[in-house]
Amino acid sequence: MSQSVAKKDLTGRRSGKLTVIELDHIRTFPSGQRQTIWLCLCDCGVATTVQYSGLTSSKSKSCGTCLRTPENEAFPMFGREDRDLAKMQWLEATGYARRNHEYAHRIVLSRKLGRPLTDGEMVDHINRNKLDNRRSNLRLADKSLNSVNRDKRPDNSSGYIGVYKHYPKKHQERGWKPSYFFLIERKGHKKFYGKHYKTPKEAHEARLEKLKEYEY
Repeated sequence: MSQSVAKKDLTGRRSGKLTVIELDHIRTFPSGQRQTIWLCLCDCGVATTVQYSGLTSSKSKSCGTCLRTPENEAFPMFGREDRDLAKMQWLEATGYARRNHEYAHRIVLSRKLGRPLTDGEMVDHINRNKLDNRRSNLRLADKSLNSVNRDKRPDNSSGYIGVYKHYPKKHQERGWKPSYFFLIERKGHKKFYGKHYKTPKEAHEARLEKLKEYEY
């Protein structure tokens, strides 16, 4: 008589370096025992599948490849439909996973749509994780949609990517208001735009106009 499948949802659970993403499949062992297998993401960026028992007992604590990871190797996450891609070696390129000049996210969305992507079509990672290439996390986007999804950023002083506050101590002592400037990275180098703007939004809008000039 087969053992019933464990029904507890492990999504979001942590076990060592592993975070459970979603249920992958149910495996039936020769003994008749059935156990859920979960898709997990290791802190090093590797996606792996782990048995229910390995997670609940904390015996499985990492992907097992952390110590063998080259510095420029990337470990993107794929869904079940694209598991063949997970077996390939990918290299990191500006935060994305690339192989032979092809980007993982473009390959996956092309499969999802059932047609090749044109050069002008952009792919947006909905949750902003560039290595999360599950089909549910990818969508077609024009430049404006892609900018909307990535422009807001809570971890700097302005709230916008590439926009920074200029407020030296002497300005504070004189009672002056802060000003804002923006940076754009081109060919691996950041270019400073010294004109200061009164609000972060003004600097953000100026940055978007400059990006259009560069045909981003």
